[in-house]
Amino acid sequence: MFSEILLISAILGTVHVSKVDCASEVLKARAYIFEAVKGGNPSKAIGIVDLTQIGTFVKLNGTVSGLKPGVHGFHIHEKGDLGNGCVAAAGHFNPHKMMHGAPDDSNRHVGDLGNVNTPVSYIGDVGPQ
Repeated sequence: MFSEILLISAILGTVHVSKVDCASEVLKARAYIFEAVKGGNPSKAIGIVDLTQIGTFVKLNGTVSGLKPGVHGFHIHEKGDLGNGCVAAAGHFNPHKMMHGAPDDSNRHVGDLGNVNTPVSYIGDVGPQ
């Protein structure tokens, strides 16, 4: 088993749009987290992440369970296709065509959210703020 988590970009249902203070649109979506399976197709959903965009900022909040203690990669991929051992999910979400970098680097893929350290099974306010 990889010590990674695959966050699929397939979003359930439609994106809901609402207004905050009549000045900014708020976009919300929900994605499922699947455990990466080396050489196989992930089928075990182990969590959810809610994404909220207000203006240019995106907040991620969710839960994950069943991970072994340790460090696990946390990524948003270009596609929600889990076929071919996750290869079909394509690369990290990278709309600005940036070079790979650490989560705190200004030059990085926006879909590479770093690592989740799991002495506990919780993801809160992870990612670009």
